Amino acid sequence: PATDAGTAQVRDPRGRPLGQALWSPTSEISLRLLDRDPSAELDGEWWHRRLATAIARRAPLVGEANAFRLVHG
Repeated sequence: PATDAGTAQVRDPRGRPLGQALWSPTSEISLRLLDRDPSAELDGEWWHRRLATAIARRAPLVGEANAFRLVHG
């Protein structure tokens, strides 16, 4: 899109929605798909849920590893 950085709905060549992404015209990776739900709202609550899920998924590693990444990329 010819817009400033922000969120964007991703569509296939036929115009069908594929999901929601972060868009940046200046990044080497200009479009980063974050959610395959085209109606997802990438607001504060969305980020809170996703981070909580990622952290909970790694909870079994506590005590098993001396280091691990809570969130990837």
